[in-house]
Amino acid sequence: MRILVVENDPRVREPMVEGLRQAGYETFDASSGPEALTLLDLNKPEVLVTDVLLSGEMTGWDVAEQGRSRNPDLIVIYASGFAPERSREVPGSRHLTKPFKAGQVIAAATEMALERGL
Repeated sequence: MRILVVENDPRVREPMVEGLRQAGYETFDASSGPEALTLLDLNKPEVLVTDVLLSGEMTGWDVAEQGRSRNPDLIVIYASGFAPERSREVPGSRHLTKPFKAGQVIAAATEMALERGL
């Protein structure tokens, strides 16, 4: 499974990416929305884990919406350190509240893939 992690804080992003790689997942990471969209197009990940609040003009909501428009089967997991407004979540997505561990991302992604028959 290929996983794209989008998180502007390297203190959060780097340990998560490392944990996913150690678990055997092909993992890509981005610190901004535009960088994430480029990686979505280049690497075609099955899973997107995105922070809701990103630096710059794009939010995690935007990344997920554009990611789903590129790949309707994209598994989307939102990450946030607070209880955000959830009205913009793409259908069938999940939400993890920070702090969380790579294992929680793996469990959520695996469960969602099984639910979709992927």
